[in-house]
Amino acid sequence: ATDAMGQLAERSIEEALRLPENADVKIVGKANFDPSDINITPQLIALKGSKPDALLAWNTGAPIGTVFRGLLDTGFDVPVATNYGNMTYAQMKAYEPFLPKDLYFSSAEWLPHPASISLRHEVEAAQRDFFARFSAANVKPDVAHTMVWDPMMIVVFALRALGPEAKPEAIRDYLVGTEGYFGVNGAYDFKKVPQRGLSDENVVISRWNKVANTWDVVSRPTGIPLQP
Repeated sequence: ATDAMGQLAERSIEEALRLPENADVKIVGKANFDPSDINITPQLIALKGSKPDALLAWNTGAPIGTVFRGLLDTGFDVPVATNYGNMTYAQMKAYEPFLPKDLYFSSAEWLPHPASISLRHEVEAAQRDFFARFSAANVKPDVAHTMVWDPMMIVVFALRALGPEAKPEAIRDYLVGTEGYFGVNGAYDFKKVPQRGLSDENVVISRWNKVANTWDVVSRPTGIPLQP
């Protein structure tokens, strides 16, 4: 999309593809659209003509629904990758009639993963606690819950160290120097990765499983594919 997030994503993808390890990956076509557009058929027809092996659709919310509908309407059937902002069960249910057959997501490590993936034991423990608490509340968590959970728990972590009367500035200063906080999304290192704490080392790829109504993790952290 032509909004700020879309422009940032486009620049980031182009930057990533300039890395030596991605030299064999080429962009064969691009398309932009206004987030308020409800029909992007011309753009998708042009992209289809480029005969890509896959499509990156870096949009969230209603715009990604526009993309999915357009792909179905134009018969544009290739694997589609999108971002973690769309990893909600409500969204998958709403878009079920026109979801791409092969739909992939990048996200942090929060998803339940196969035994062949081994995360830090502290992260595994945080995830077990996370899912146990939501199971007790009869709630099936998705990315909306993880985006709130870790930040909330990180603040609690700082308050336990500084005391409940700590000022915002003191909390920030404490977290800036934090190297070893373990949450459901991975091992946070705010010294190494300012502001976020997580990096591509904490990213996994998942595929939407329509039958199971969930996401199946299909890569190790950093995106290395699992062996079939």
